[in-house]
Amino acid sequence: EKALLFNPENAETYYLLGLNFKNIGFLKKGAENFKKCLKINANHKTALHLYNSLLGHNSKKPPDEYIIGLFDFYAENFEKSLIDNLDYRVPKEIKHLLSKKLKKSLGSILDLGCGTGLVGLELKNNFSYLEGIDLSKAMIEEAKQKKIYNKLVQSEIIHYLKNYDLNFDYFIAADVFIYVGDLFEVFKLIKDRNTKSGNLIFSIEKNLNDNYHLEKNGRYSHSQNYIKNLCKKLHFAIVNEKKINIRKGNNNYINGLLYNLKF
Repeated sequence: EKALLFNPENAETYYLLGLNFKNIGFLKKGAENFKKCLKINANHKTALHLYNSLLGHNSKKPPDEYIIGLFDFYAENFEKSLIDNLDYRVPKEIKHLLSKKLKKSLGSILDLGCGTGLVGLELKNNFSYLEGIDLSKAMIEEAKQKKIYNKLVQSEIIHYLKNYDLNFDYFIAADVFIYVGDLFEVFKLIKDRNTKSGNLIFSIEKNLNDNYHLEKNGRYSHSQNYIKNLCKKLHFAIVNEKKINIRKGNNNYINGLLYNLKF
């Protein structure tokens, strides 16, 4: 607020003010400051994404700038925050879901949105090849330190699925589709471009609507009906659908679903 006294036309200051108000629960003030930011700089994509989330407007996906900014900043303390403070469970739930198949190799795996490599850590003795992709360079660097992945690629998911050779037995997306929204293109590219049949394993934060929804926290939730309709349209078979607690949020566990789809 003091900074604005010196430069009242600084879009980034309004953005940071909006972010702080949003984070402490003053959502109306957060929205007001994102709006002021956008009035000065209509191309501030992260401010627009968060402004839409607070207004209840839906969108297909967040801007890359939002994801990169969030996870480059978060990377160094990502695991401590998620595991120690928020009791993050998705990678362990995935291992448990696959427990009957772990007596032999799962084959080749593509870890979509691999982050710091927590899925790789859980499955480290159960694959013949593991590749990870992530939009955040800082996250990729953290994953490299684990020395588990055969290959790590800095890429946005849709770009990767369109432009790289796909020959995987498993596609895994742990707590990733909360940053995607509309999943149609992801599912379609996996089914159409992979050279063989395989499995898609992923988690979602659950809503009770018939669609995906941009929440006030800037993440996306998805409904069971949305996933079911997507599977029907693109001919995925639902092998498993399991209710899980994803992690803590505001002192309560976030309700989610874990899926194993066959294509």
